[in-house]
Amino acid sequence: MTPVVRPLRPADLPAVVEVLAAAAPYQMITEEWLGWHLTGAPAAERFGVLVAGTADGVVGAALTGLLHESAEPGWASSTSRCTRSGAAGAPAAPC
Repeated sequence: MTPVVRPLRPADLPAVVEVLAAAAPYQMITEEWLGWHLTGAPAAERFGVLVAGTADGVVGAALTGLLHESAEPGWASSTSRCTRSGAAGAPAAPC
């Protein structure tokens, strides 16, 4: 099934955190952390999130934003993560 990429919706936060945690288990990612970076961080440090979703739910996420500490203005960054479903009852695995 082909995923559809769209902007993050507030209801997507738990699923996005699950995808990010499955793809990078060494990173400490919580709903509070992600919510703060989307709304509470200084404006220059905020990033956007694009979500890849299928009928089964969220299968990927991309964190996008400007590099606020860059010596040259206008540089951007994007980090994407995805997971694939395992067998019934198995946890999601990184792509």
